[in-house]
Amino acid sequence: MTIDIGFLGPVHVSRDGTSLPLGSAHRAAVLAVLALRTDRVVPLDGLIEAVWGDEPPPSVTGNVYTYVSGLRKALGAERISGSRAGYRLHVAPANIDVSRFEALHERARHLRGAGDHAAELAALDEALALWRGEALSGLPGPFAAMHRARLAELRLGAVERRATLLIALGRPREAIGTLRDLLDAFPLQENLCGLLMTALHADRQRAEALAAYQRLARLLLDRTGTEPGPALRDLYARIAGGGRDRHAVRVPAHGVRLFGRGAEERLLRQLTADLAGGLGATVRIEAGAGMGKTALLEAVLRDGLPAGCRVEWIDPLASAPLPSPDGGPLILVVDDLHRAVPETRQAWARLQEATRQVPLLLVAAARPDRDALAPLGWEGVIPLSPLSAAAARELIGSVAETSPDDAAVSRIVSEAGGNPYYLHALARGGEATAVDSHLASLPDGTRRLLRAVAFLGDGGTLADLAAVTGRTEAETRELLIPARDAGLLTESGAVPTFRHRVLARVLHDHTPATVRTALHRTFAETLIGTGAAPHRVAAQLRAGPVVLDERLGRWLLTHAATIAEHSPLGATDLLSAARTGKALPAELRLALAAALARLRHRQGGDAADDAGWVAARAADPELEAEMRWLLASAHERTGRHDEAAEVARWVLGARRAPGPWLDRFRDLLDRLRPVLTGNLTETHVPGRTETGRR
Repeated sequence: MTIDIGFLGPVHVSRDGTSLPLGSAHRAAVLAVLALRTDRVVPLDGLIEAVWGDEPPPSVTGNVYTYVSGLRKALGAERISGSRAGYRLHVAPANIDVSRFEALHERARHLRGAGDHAAELAALDEALALWRGEALSGLPGPFAAMHRARLAELRLGAVERRATLLIALGRPREAIGTLRDLLDAFPLQENLCGLLMTALHADRQRAEALAAYQRLARLLLDRTGTEPGPALRDLYARIAGGGRDRHAVRVPAHGVRLFGRGAEERLLRQLTADLAGGLGATVRIEAGAGMGKTALLEAVLRDGLPAGCRVEWIDPLASAPLPSPDGGPLILVVDDLHRAVPETRQAWARLQEATRQVPLLLVAAARPDRDALAPLGWEGVIPLSPLSAAAARELIGSVAETSPDDAAVSRIVSEAGGNPYYLHALARGGEATAVDSHLASLPDGTRRLLRAVAFLGDGGTLADLAAVTGRTEAETRELLIPARDAGLLTESGAVPTFRHRVLARVLHDHTPATVRTALHRTFAETLIGTGAAPHRVAAQLRAGPVVLDERLGRWLLTHAATIAEHSPLGATDLLSAARTGKALPAELRLALAAALARLRHRQGGDAADDAGWVAARAADPELEAEMRWLLASAHERTGRHDEAAEVARWVLGARRAPGPWLDRFRDLLDRLRPVLTGNLTETHVPGRTETGRR
């Protein structure tokens, strides 16, 4: 008997080719959790959280039993095994469409590395043919939401790559319809627009290609106040120029005003003045994406040049010969020199020598790509630093639609990290669109890794990143290269960190809440498995926030003291949440609440509520006595001396506490006597004389 299960669209299950009814959406969601975790047993509490999230109904355990029983009847009792540990589905991955899609996607990736484009295209065609609509369509719960988003990203990457291959293999018309649909769904994705423009131009639809660019440029300007990136502008210039004259068309920046670049602007203007006097030079402005390299070149070199100087803008992707420096002072400008074809970089290196003999000024802007630019040397290289706080505030004031208060300005300056692109976007409230646009040109695997970097937070190592994304460290390092080259990441040792905090915030906060919680839970469980430091796991549990099940609750109980050493607030937050955790056994909740009371007491806080809650429920006399002692101590610390004495009297009267605790409470009463409002000798204290002494 063969069972086939499909989740790439409305859920569909068949047995030997005959469709099987599944019943309710929750029953199908239970099947999805088991089917997408076929390699392991799914605990009952994990199943409940995956399908119902933080608010399961009171009857949830019975519901699960009912749904599993129904699935066994539909699939065959042997297909789902159950034990005290949980449930496990016994269906081969080859019979689940999600597993087949992921295997074909991975095969295509390996074929891409091998350079077999025809076979890669065939694998992608086969993978995409499995889709029948939105993945896990109609299924409730955070597990389905997380996998719906993950699979949608994989599908988008596969469609983009397929279109790229069709264009490269001379079949652009087959890609155009798909790319139009994708651009309708993601209208600000520059890489999609570039692919569509390339396909249209290759299919002799030049006007439509230019119109696609113009639509995107208008959208970006309206929604983010920015313009398309250099790569797309260069593509537009080549198509608009018919591919014959690389200097015929220049797409100008949209009136970008310079802030905080006075020194660099003066340097470039001085070099043009020197050129008019017969002195050549070479200069390269280096910085990451969005730092204003293009704006600087446009502001200085488009207008107002000294008399007699001519300027030519070089397309970095064209392989035609560079202009001759003969014929008077000449300025050659290349934006994005790091992307230039080898012929252009080689010619540029040769012309650097010529600047010493003829009036030739070479001006380039580039990202700090040491490998691509190594042959050009480092003479005349000027890094474009982040804007100062003063310049950043000036930029914000010039572009914000309403005047932000000081707190808002400080937040924008902090999040943008001195990057003009993000300062502009944050000031206009378009940071999400700006981040999407900035990341659009990166490979889909790199984009997914960047989201994982955002979720791991500060201190996440390369090893952590590899573990939570299921890659080797070498694969992870390779996929991060495009992000580092784009100036988005910096590394301190083995820790990838965003240069601009806005990236981390948008990638994290704009992930749907259910997906966000599920990812943090997965990351926490993975980090526990790798033996990561407890405070790193705790950060994931807090960020979700993740509802603790029994396994995570017992882990927290073991590591709470260690977590508190690194993050006292983090430990108290997690323990406070655990005290009200409905998914935890009563005895575990009690133990966690006791740990919270002890922690608050050690930190000098008020442990009264927590200690009193445990004391009222504790069956163990030792634990009850300890908690009542913490309760009394909390009252004493806060000057509530009568309340502290009342606790001591109650303990001494009940006589359930072990002997050493009774002695401590008697000593407490002695210590409190001078400050009590009543007369302690009027109340009988067992084991004391009328004067309070033994």
